[in-house]
Amino acid sequence: MSKNVPTALLDFLLSMNEYNRADLFQITLQNGQSIFSTTAELPIVFGGNTYYPSRYGTWQRGSIQSEASYSPKSNSMALSVSVDPNFLPQIVYPGSQTPLMETVAAGLFDAAKVTVATVYWAIGEAPAVGVARGSVVSFLGQITKISDLSRDKCDFEVADMLFQLNLFTPPNLIQSACRHQLFDGGCTLLKTNFQLTNSAASGSTALQINLSVGANTASWWNGVITFTQGYVTFTSGQNAGLSGYIKNLNSNTQILLSAPMPFPIAVGDTFTMYAGCRKDLVMCNSGFDNLINFGGTPYVPNPEIGI
Repeated sequence: MSKNVPTALLDFLLSMNEYNRADLFQITLQNGQSIFSTTAELPIVFGGNTYYPSRYGTWQRGSIQSEASYSPKSNSMALSVSVDPNFLPQIVYPGSQTPLMETVAAGLFDAAKVTVATVYWAIGEAPAVGVARGSVVSFLGQITKISDLSRDKCDFEVADMLFQLNLFTPPNLIQSACRHQLFDGGCTLLKTNFQLTNSAASGSTALQINLSVGANTASWWNGVITFTQGYVTFTSGQNAGLSGYIKNLNSNTQILLSAPMPFPIAVGDTFTMYAGCRKDLVMCNSGFDNLINFGGTPYVPNPEIGI
């Protein structure tokens, strides 16, 4: 990736033989929260955010390869975080009481966006003086793999955004089911028209949620569209910003998720429920009245059937 170096920082680096440096990590998670960490020994304030050396574990990176060429080659970077399991208070996921490594195992760091910036300052200077000169963005990418996970350390593999060029093309397959995702650009329906604000009632668990408002009270409810195969997005509580897929609508007052939410659900935690879709012709036509945008090909014969 090309690097833009601020003039003040470039002049500093050209004039110095020795200097201090620190990496600044911003890891943006699924729920929109960001972890800010640094390899410096003290917190560093940069861009209006405070980067901590150990509040969210100790983060380190491997070497970063840079090259100037016409080859669209994707580069990768090793990223690791370690925690001391005996340290109190325990390192937890932001906004929760759940240990950080448990949330890694639960998949909350999957596809997280990683930005690595580097700041420099002279020996004897305060880090803030160096921060004022600007930074160099060394790497920008996404976590693609967990290569090792233990009780006190996790190693990630991070690929730069060029890895997206490895996606298969053409992306559409001839299949009977609709190729669109409900509410995406091909479907065209607005999810705000098929939602219901709700909260957790007594007896809810991380897997099975009792509803304080009946599912059939949604204004769009017509008996064909339901919340089965839909999803919930929490707006309060420890799971705020996280989503879970609805495996089944057990009753008008209870939903079953396909997997437990990462954090405990408390009575009164609020969330928004969104309708689901079976991706078939009947659901699209009779349920959503959206046949014109149906993306399946149900009348194409199976390849095993001769014509």
